[in-house]
Amino acid sequence: EAGFPKPLSDGALLGVVGEFVRASLPFTEASAEALTYQFLTAMGNCLGTSVYAHFGPDRHYPALFALIVGNTASGKGQSLSCVRALMREVDPDWESVHWRSSAASGEGLVRLASENETDGRLFLVLPEVTTLLNSMARDGSNLSGYLRLAYDRAPLENQRSKGGIVAKDYLLSCIGHITPAELLESLATVDFYNGSINRFVWAAVSKSKTLPRMSRTPDFGGLAEKLRGILALPPPGAIGFDDRAAGTWDRWVYSLPESDDKLGAATERAKPNALRLALLYACLDEERLISKRPPQIQERHVKAATELVDR
Repeated sequence: EAGFPKPLSDGALLGVVGEFVRASLPFTEASAEALTYQFLTAMGNCLGTSVYAHFGPDRHYPALFALIVGNTASGKGQSLSCVRALMREVDPDWESVHWRSSAASGEGLVRLASENETDGRLFLVLPEVTTLLNSMARDGSNLSGYLRLAYDRAPLENQRSKGGIVAKDYLLSCIGHITPAELLESLATVDFYNGSINRFVWAAVSKSKTLPRMSRTPDFGGLAEKLRGILALPPPGAIGFDDRAAGTWDRWVYSLPESDDKLGAATERAKPNALRLALLYACLDEERLISKRPPQIQERHVKAATELVDR
């Protein structure tokens, strides 16, 4: 009844985000939306725990859970391939060390989160997220609970394993792909009120065009160099809002509708998700390469972040 969401505006395609989208679009049938949400999720994982924003006593790191909803030929996988190609140029080791594609149980998630002793970053890609939803719905499954804890970076413990496994110093970013038909079929078994679904930013995507063939690949050389420069800047630690951004943020928060239906339950974490996105836009701002100053969340970052969440 609401209709398909509008395309992202230029305001959401700030700086390196827009540069990545424009470099990718001629070579893929995917949309700007599929490219944007997945690019930001990957870059959030690359930034890791070097930056965070406070919401009261809670620390929010740039770790996103993104659910990409689109038909089989909507470019979900192609857009992720563009992200993968870029990240191979930005950090050749990131994919082999941090990228994983399976977590069918809570125990499996704990094992994956505990494996990387270097910096704990885990980038979980679920091309068939129906498997995840079905696993969460099984009697006795603890996957849903572990996902909720992982979003908040709480310690994960698997005492069923011999000797026990504990994951503490980790950061989980997650991308799931699902078709509308699969999603509808899964809705009956998903508990919308237990807090797992609302950790995800939902992104409806569609195919941008039809390409008969494509033998060329995007040129990410300049963009990759820019991103390497941003990632090499000193870790900023905690960052906050400037005055204009704070006012824009507060007005957006007070405008959010309140409801206790499934939609309300699925979007209950709109604020922390928007905060994480604003944090990402601030960290990826190209002005940092010139000023060399620690980032600050500015009004344009808030507007971009809230547009993605509102959509």
